[in-house]
Amino acid sequence: MTFDIFSFHMKKPDDKAAMKNDIAFIKKQLEIAKNRFENESDSDLVDSCIFEINALQAKYRYLLKLAKQKDKAI
Repeated sequence: MTFDIFSFHMKKPDDKAAMKNDIAFIKKQLEIAKNRFENESDSDLVDSCIFEINALQAKYRYLLKLAKQKDKAI
């Protein structure tokens, strides 16, 4: 499943491999956003990075919650 970081209209992954890929993708995007935050000097762009990091962390928590639910169902 591919999606852009600002699009929250995600379909729930159907299998474990897709879910792992989605989690890995979000982790990588989070790492990129954190690096951008560390290197940014403009206050408006720092704010933008903070919002992006918060959004990615929420998506990461959501995907982890889905993964835990799938494990319980299996």
